[in-house]
Amino acid sequence: MVRVKQRYILGEIHLEEAITSEGGEQKFETITQKDVQQSFRDAVVDAYGDLGIAKLQPNFLIKYWNPTTRVFILRVGREDEKMAQVSLTLMTKLTGCAGPAGSDKYVCKVRVIHVGGTLEKVEKALKDKTECWLEGQAKAMEVK
Repeated sequence: MVRVKQRYILGEIHLEEAITSEGGEQKFETITQKDVQQSFRDAVVDAYGDLGIAKLQPNFLIKYWNPTTRVFILRVGREDEKMAQVSLTLMTKLTGCAGPAGSDKYVCKVRVIHVGGTLEKVEKALKDKTECWLEGQAKAMEVK
């Protein structure tokens, strides 16, 4: 039996139009892990068609999603890593969640932050990214 080798992609979603709640603050909790995964699948189909999604499907899984920082960890097969990165880079819409003005899409950009062979190394990069994000939020609060 041969071991299945995988890659983990740490990425971040930048939304063009922020989701606002009644108080006027940004609210990203309405975007679920299921919405993100379906949007990634749609991006693969757009870029590579049915053959691409069939090739990517067996190991395709979101291991982590944080709606506050909009950071995710995506697991893919090692041989399909470049295909997944290209699809993420070409992704322009986040579907499935309630978008602005009643639409079901958000315009977005995806940035690949780190790619690793083990979940442990990607989680370390995620920890570093989260610490930087928290420092930025703290500085923004001091300015106000």
